[in-house]
Amino acid sequence: VSGRLIDDAAFNVNYECASPAGTVRSLTAEDGSFSCPNGSQATFALVNPDKPEFRITLGSVTVTAPARIYGDSSSIPVYFYVTPRTLAGDPMGAPLSDRALNITRLLQTLSTDTADASLPTRRIVIADDDKRRITATTKVDTNVFSASIAPFPSAPRAGSFDEAIKP
Repeated sequence: VSGRLIDDAAFNVNYECASPAGTVRSLTAEDGSFSCPNGSQATFALVNPDKPEFRITLGSVTVTAPARIYGDSSSIPVYFYVTPRTLAGDPMGAPLSDRALNITRLLQTLSTDTADASLPTRRIVIADDDKRRITATTKVDTNVFSASIAPFPSAPRAGSFDEAIKP
């Protein structure tokens, strides 16, 4: 199943898809795309590229092949979309939870992308250098995303990774 991780397209986010056939591990592409087996459990995280045991897990979803709509041509790609809302487990139509807002704010705070008039849309780019700063002393687990949004920096990009993730 082809999918996309979006708030803006999120590039260089780690994902792994666990299914009975095995585990797929990779990074989202420049357009946020990823590929997982249908029915697999996809987990998205920021992982230290040198020490993969150090990670910040954003959330997990079950990948399902999207249905094509009536009259849809098979040459038009159909994607399974993953958003901070789905990673947080928010039901569609409900207000965004603090968890979804905090996932969004972390990704946007760490993004190194700058406005580029040649690109059709903005994107979120997570640099490997920022992911290398995730260590054993990084005190972030999935529960921190459920905290009130007040502790997160309000600037679009914090002065440092440490500022962006401190509880």
